[in-house]
Amino acid sequence: MKFVSDKNLSKLNQWLRMYNIESLYPPSNDDNGVLYSAARNKAILLTIDRELAHKAAIKELPHFVITSKDLDDQLSSVVKKFNIKLPKKFGSPVLCPICNGILVEKNKKQLDDISKEVKNNHDKFWQCGSCTKIYWKGKHWIEIERRLEKLKFSII
Repeated sequence: MKFVSDKNLSKLNQWLRMYNIESLYPPSNDDNGVLYSAARNKAILLTIDRELAHKAAIKELPHFVITSKDLDDQLSSVVKKFNIKLPKKFGSPVLCPICNGILVEKNKKQLDDISKEVKNNHDKFWQCGSCTKIYWKGKHWIEIERRLEKLKFSII
């Protein structure tokens, strides 16, 4: 299952990716560009914009209207609606939250673009094959795990 998010759902888009759910962000933010991206990628359009949802319906594109501005509610509604199986625990990331590229585990000796302090304090690193952003299990990891646990309880 693949999603395309409109410009109003960029945070939702990133969090779906963190849970290894493929979610694209179209290069064009105008309605026609978003609709084209959803059609071309055979993806379900996620939108908070009812007018955009109406246009998707006219073009017979699968879509889902997000009704909440709260990120946790947005995640919960998508997971429930599409019966998405969440991981039991947040493990190794697979998709880059920024660009949807594939993350590859890297040895810290292979990475020059991170500080010595980060290298000394962490053992596991991932680098995006597309945008080259580097990730590691920092303080934000706790937030990712907390949100996953909250999400799992919200869909029971």
